[in-house]
Amino acid sequence: MKEYRLHKNCTHELLIKNKFKKYGQVYRLNTSLYEYKNYPTVSAEFQVSFPNTFEYEVVDNNSENIYVSFHNPTEADKKNNLVLKKVKRNLKKKLKEFIKLEIIQEV
Repeated sequence: MKEYRLHKNCTHELLIKNKFKKYGQVYRLNTSLYEYKNYPTVSAEFQVSFPNTFEYEVVDNNSENIYVSFHNPTEADKKNNLVLKKVKRNLKKKLKEFIKLEIIQEV
């Protein structure tokens, strides 16, 4: 995956407007990447802190651990895992949205 950092135009107001919540010095946003029977089963947890930290994790909501197939995929996962493909597609869309909103930029 590509590396990202905060865009120079990113502000507190921009993050709040885009549904990030502030916890102390950190802003967080959880968003669903895959749903099963209308239940979010895989999510992205985005974390921002000024002046330039942007991080995210892809989480399996059933176990509340990282989604292993995303972070360490096997060859079988890369070819046959339809959930993984949808998760990657939805994460890419969300990151592109953040770039368009000038929240993040590629390193």
